[in-house]
Amino acid sequence: MDTTMLPFPLTEASLKAAMRDPRYTESSHPASKAWRDSVAQGFATLYPDETLRGDHTDQLERHQGADGHIYASDGTKVASGTVRVRSYTRTVNGHVVEVAAHDRSGGSEGKAADQGQSAPPANKKAFFDSKNPPGTWDDFRGKAQSLPNTGEAGKFALVEIFGQEGGVPKDSTSSASAGILQETLDNAKDAGVPGLEKTTTPAKLSNEQRAAVMRYKLDQEELGHAGGIKALESFGDAQSAAAMADTLYRHGGVDGPKLLQGAINDVKPGAVPKTGYMGKQTLEAYGRLASSPETKGRLLDALAKRRTTVAPYEKARFDYYRYSGRR
Repeated sequence: MDTTMLPFPLTEASLKAAMRDPRYTESSHPASKAWRDSVAQGFATLYPDETLRGDHTDQLERHQGADGHIYASDGTKVASGTVRVRSYTRTVNGHVVEVAAHDRSGGSEGKAADQGQSAPPANKKAFFDSKNPPGTWDDFRGKAQSLPNTGEAGKFALVEIFGQEGGVPKDSTSSASAGILQETLDNAKDAGVPGLEKTTTPAKLSNEQRAAVMRYKLDQEELGHAGGIKALESFGDAQSAAAMADTLYRHGGVDGPKLLQGAINDVKPGAVPKTGYMGKQTLEAYGRLASSPETKGRLLDALAKRRTTVAPYEKARFDYYRYSGRR
C-alpha cells in the first residue's frame, strides 16, 4: 500500500490527532471523505493483518519506518511493509544511471533504515530522552519526512544528525540548537527559507523550522558546490550518505571535506586531492567507494577514525557512523 501521499506522518499519534480534526469529526466537511479514507488507510498500514501480536508491543503505539516496515515505539518490528521510492539518478563507477520509481521492501537502499529510526541513536538515547520534551523525536522525524525537494537519503541523514546533536537543547558553550548556529539561522533567513521571519534564535525554532534550516545548511552551505542535498541520493546507500552529511554538518567549512578526502584516499590512495573543497570530484569518488560492498565498510571505518583523531571526545558519535553490524 502506497502511503507516500498521506497528509500526515504515518504514526499512531498522528492518526489519532487526525481523528480529532474537523475533516474527520464533521461529515459535512467538503474534505471529510478523503480525510477519513486517509485515516483508514493509515491504520490499515499499521495493522495490516487487523490483529495484535499477543506480546508486549500490543500496548505500544506503532509507526512506519523509513524502510516501509511497521515498528512499535520501542523499536520492535511488528509488521513488514513497503515504501514507494521516487525515480532518481545515481553514479556507479563514474556512470550516471537512471533508477525508475519502484516499491521497495524494507532494507534495500538504506540498510540503516532497517532500524526504522524509531528511537534516538543508542549512543545518545539517554541524553536525548532526559533533555528533550516527550515526543520530540517522533515530531522531528515526521517534519523531516515532510520536507520538500529532499530524497530519502537526505531525510534519513537529517534525522540521524538531529539525534547525534542531542535534539533541541541549546548548546552550553554557544548559541547552537541541533547544531544550528545563529549565523546559520541568519543565513537561512537571508536565503529566503520560508517560515523563519519571526524566529530570532536557534533555540526558539519549531521542529518544522529546525528541519528546514538543517536542510538549508546541508543543501547550500555544505553541499552547494556538489549538487546540494539531492546529491546524497546518488550513492544508493543511506548509511554512507548519513556519514558524509554528518561529517560536513559537524566539521563543516574546510575541515569536513578534508576529512572525507582523507578517508577516500585511505581506501584508494591518490583518488582525490586534499583541498578542503567539497565539489563533485570528492562526491563522486566517495560515491564509488560507498556503492561497492567491497569498499563501503573500509570507507566508513576510515572516516570514523579520522574524525576521532580531530575530536576524540566525540568518538561515540563518529563510531556510530561506522554502522558496524548494520551494514
